[in-house]
Amino acid sequence: MAALFDTLVSSYLVNSAPTVLGYPFSVGIMVRLKAASNVIRGIWALSSIGTSTDYFEIRMSATEVLQMATSSSLVAQELLSPLGASVPDKWQFILARFISPTNRNMSVLAHTGNFGTTVGVTNLNPSGLSLMTIGAISTAAGLRDANVTVPWDGSIAEFWMTNSDAYPSHGGSVNKNFMVSLKERGPFAFPNIGNNIVEYRSFRKYPTHEANDPNEVYYISSQAIRWANVNGVGIAPHAPLVPQYQDGFTPFSWRAIKQGWMVSTAAPATEQQFVRFPARMDGIGYGGIFPGGRMMDKVK
Repeated sequence: MAALFDTLVSSYLVNSAPTVLGYPFSVGIMVRLKAASNVIRGIWALSSIGTSTDYFEIRMSATEVLQMATSSSLVAQELLSPLGASVPDKWQFILARFISPTNRNMSVLAHTGNFGTTVGVTNLNPSGLSLMTIGAISTAAGLRDANVTVPWDGSIAEFWMTNSDAYPSHGGSVNKNFMVSLKERGPFAFPNIGNNIVEYRSFRKYPTHEANDPNEVYYISSQAIRWANVNGVGIAPHAPLVPQYQDGFTPFSWRAIKQGWMVSTAAPATEQQFVRFPARMDGIGYGGIFPGGRMMDKVK
């Protein structure tokens, strides 16, 4: 399942104590628009509740084009994806990199495989940021930014955030091969990304529940990152994921056995267990633990 947002009731998720408050950081997110309606929609935002002019935002324009927006005081830069209008009911993968006040970069991989990047260099450094939202933006002006923005209408899945640039030391924009690999294999397949993730939410079962099974959420802090569900964010079919998609919960030492099986280190005289590497597929579970020798053939 994925988080399902309904603009008619202004449903969204809100975190009033975000762990990231400024540069550098990156956001990865999959989105599916429900239907075209020629309004500006908020997808994700890090904003100030004291003003309506300081924020980082990922949104969709009134012409259904994905957009990265950054605003500081009365100066804003709004970057449109070069891919053009989004197609309703189709998943897109977005990587937004807020690298520095003069370097912001959004890459989009469409359902067709088309790829595009947009870059912003206007010197902007939003201040007073204290609120993070998924499915909307919230500021002192309410559920809006400098424009008349309404909450998202559609689905969101595989949200993750790093406290670093997700594509460091490469001197600029990501390429299509990297974006395809990141979408297909997941952020934890890349050590420089996985090691810097502060939060990951698959939205496969619940929008906000902190007691999900361990394959649902991941965060680096000792305390859970709390999201409130405003106006009934629901669930919908999840974005398709291939078996190679890695989660953040399997120990790193096991990942070399991708899609394989591993015998536990228990003494020979005790019952052995075989642990299946999680297979992230749409609507299919994560495998499990199989006692005894029922799966011995898998090891041979």
